[in-house]
Amino acid sequence: MYMETTKQAPVRRISIGSLKVMLGDHIAKQLSVIHAISGCDTTSALFGHGKGKIFRKITDNRSSVMSSNTLACHTASLDNIVAAGLQLLVNVYGGKPGDENVAAENANVQCPPSPRKPL
Repeated sequence: MYMETTKQAPVRRISIGSLKVMLGDHIAKQLSVIHAISGCDTTSALFGHGKGKIFRKITDNRSSVMSSNTLACHTASLDNIVAAGLQLLVNVYGGKPGDENVAAENANVQCPPSPRKPL
């Protein structure tokens, strides 16, 4: 499988398999979360944080890697996903340990939980 660069001329084709080998499994596993957090077709980017900055903050921080792994886990509970997302955002913005509790309180006030629909 290949991807094409479109922002540079001439257009280049890059092997995704080769890129994964070059990055290593540890970083390759983080790419979908990095892409979603840093802005993609369906989400807006975080203010003041480009793809490179978010890439470094997630891959260089053990807590961020663990949060990213939780977000990418299809069997994670909703509560674990919310907690991991809050922790990841706190880490990206340079918060201190415990700031995720304040973020969670603010999130609960601003966005009360919606009733869950059965699958």
